[in-house]
Parts: sequence; structure tokens; C-alpha cells
Amino acid sequence: MKGLTPKEIKAELDNVHSTSAPAFATVYNWVNEFKRDRTSTCDAPRLGRPIEAAAPEIIDKAPPALPANRDLLEVIPPPSPSPPPDRIFSDTPLLTSDSSVISISVRLRRTLRIAFNYSFRYVDDIVMAVLSNMIDFILTTFNSFHPRLQFTLEIGGNSINFLDVTIINNNGLELDWYHKPFSGWFLNFYSNHPIAQKRGTIFSLVDRTILLSDVRFHTQNLTLIINILLDNDYPLSFIFDTINLRIKNLNRNRHITQKHNSLNDNVEAKESVSWLTVPFIPLHTEKFNRFNNNDVRVSFRSPNKLKKYIKVHKDVYPQTSKNNVVYKISCNDCDATYVGQTGRKLKTRIAEHRNHIRYNTSARSVITEHRRQLDHEFKWDEVEILDEEPCYRRRLVSEMINIKKQKNGLNLQTDTDGLHKAYIPIINRV
Repeated sequence: MKGLTPKEIKAELDNVHSTSAPAFATVYNWVNEFKRDRTSTCDAPRLGRPIEAAAPEIIDKAPPALPANRDLLEVIPPPSPSPPPDRIFSDTPLLTSDSSVISISVRLRRTLRIAFNYSFRYVDDIVMAVLSNMIDFILTTFNSFHPRLQFTLEIGGNSINFLDVTIINNNGLELDWYHKPFSGWFLNFYSNHPIAQKRGTIFSLVDRTILLSDVRFHTQNLTLIINILLDNDYPLSFIFDTINLRIKNLNRNRHITQKHNSLNDNVEAKESVSWLTVPFIPLHTEKFNRFNNNDVRVSFRSPNKLKKYIKVHKDVYPQTSKNNVVYKISCNDCDATYVGQTGRKLKTRIAEHRNHIRYNTSARSVITEHRRQLDHEFKWDEVEILDEEPCYRRRLVSEMINIKKQKNGLNLQTDTDGLHKAYIPIINRV
């Protein structure tokens, strides 16, 4: 850098070191001290370590064809990550993909000494605009980080897919909604789900259509989702009404954000709302909507889930090892049954029942009294699980309902004192 002014030296160091470059005052002092026979850039009184300088052999590694103008827009400023590890054990996670990609990106920028004119990263997905003769060099740099961390690339022409959008070069950047090939199956209109969830399916599709694409693509994308919804048995009038409602809401929210900047206030207000979730039973649970107010909202969940029919290929989990269950113990010599609940493992609770009989304790137990008075035995190996519920209060309600459903129950009448009498006619009809 002989013959350069302190300002020019500072500019060169900024191009190479970015955030680690010394301040202008430091460079200015260096120039004056070098004139007085200083031989090193070590700034021991302040930092105690040398400032790295760009060696000619590093600059020579850059591809020959680099743009003359290096004052390019950099979408993401270069971070300052920790250096990559010297070795990575095979029985531990490699690295978080986020930190790995950041380390490689910084190494690439330092080697090339340029900023990409377009670069955007989401976790380990990266889109960037580079010269065609730099593609192989960039891929090699990324794949040289570690043999177990290998990247693939997709070269776009006038368009390229990135996450859920297609980026199109048409005298400027345009965006269109991108979706991978799929079966077209969504929540069917005739499925046993609340109407709010079916409306939410349409909302999510409309959001992707409107928010992820430019205006000129809206018509074709809306046509696509209408055809998809028709294939899933949604009525045409329901589709149009829901789409119009969602578009109005999106426009209103955009207007609120731009004009009044009060969207965050609305979000904070919604955070204080309490939610009541109940199993969805058609023609019955919709009546809970009358309890909706400013402080409480009612939501529904489906009691009939796919996990009851689609079994994961894992080792069978013993029934008695389950916890948070409502169980039923049947008598082996008559039709008497006992219903209980436990948050511990079922086998632990069963062992307590059996020990209560074996040790002849004075504490009252309906199972022990039935065994003593009638000399009946229980089916300890055939205990039935009636419900699984992790929430203690819900599990108590489930226990009381199943107690009422017994024909010849051993439970005490006080076991159902917490169940409102309004439930009794409904339980008797089930």
C-alpha cells in the first residue's frame, strides 16, 4: 500500500476486513509511525493483537472475472461468527445449519473480496445472483467446509424458486406463489371438523395467493385454489364468500398498518384472551360459541384422530405403562365395574388396588369391600383404558362421565358430585 493516503488505505482495509477493520484514527497513526521506521501493524497498547492484512496469495485465489465496480448492494451484511471447528465427531450433531452457513458465507466473502449484488439466506436455503463463471467456485467453497455437509444448487434462468415464492427477472424482480407438486388433497368439506377450520383452510390458501405474489398473478392463483377447493367438495358459494371475506380483511389490515400503525396494539390485546378447547361434536358443541366474549374464546378439536388408525411402526407400548388415563376394572364373577383415574403409570395404580386387598388395610375401598363381602376376584390383567387426558381437570370430568355410564358401578355417589346435573340426560342418551 505504498504511496496511498490514510483515507485510501482505510478504504482498502474496509473492503477486506469489513467489521474487523481498524478505525481511521488508527490507520492515520500507523502511517505517521511507519514514516518513523515502524515495521508492524501490531497495536499492542490498545488491542494486544495484530490486525490481519490481505496477503497477495489470498487475492490471487479469486476468480479472474470480477466486476470492476465493487460498490454493490449487499442485502445481508456479513456477520462475525466463530471460526469453524477443527474436527467434528461423527456421533454428535454436525453444527447448526445456521452457524455453518454463516461461517461459509463469511469465508466466501473474504476470499472473493466482494459483496454479492443479491443474496438472501433463510436457515440453510440461500438465493444469490452471481456471475456464471463463479458458480462452480462458490459451490466448491460451500462443500469444502466439511465432508458431511454438502450442498446442492439450482441454476435459474429468468426465474428461480426459493422457499414458497418464484423470483422472476422481468426488467425487475417479480414474485409468484410457488408450491411443489402435491396431490391436491386438503381438509374435505364433509369431514367431521368445525366450519371454522374449513374456513381457515381457505384463508391460508388466499393468504399465500395474495401475499406471496404480485398483482398480475392473483387471477391465475385464485383460479387454482378455487379448482382445488371444488375437488375437495367445497360449495362454490362458500368458496366465493370466504375468499371475498379474507381479501377484505387483508386490505383492512394493510390499511391499518400503513395509516394508523396499530396492528401491534391489536396483537397485544389478543394475547390476553383465554381459550376454551372442547371436543367437536356436530350439532352440539357449536352451541358453545355463545360463550365467546372479549376475554374467552371457544375452539374445537377433533376427538377422532388419524393416530387411532395409522400406527407407527415402533415397539408396542404396554397398556399398563401409560399414564394420565381413565381406567375401568371389571369383576371376574359378576358384572360389577369400577372406574378410576390416575396421572401415574396405570400399573402403579393397579398395584395399589391389589395391595389394599392383600394387606387388609382399614382404609375404605369399594374394591376391597366387594372382594371381602362376595369373595369375588377382579380381572387385574384386563384393565380397560377408557380415556387418555393429560389435563387433570378434564381427566376428572371424563372419570365422572364414565362412572355415570356404568350399569353396575362400584363407585360411591360422591365420586360424581362435581358433575353438573345438566349432563345426566345427555349421558343417558349416549
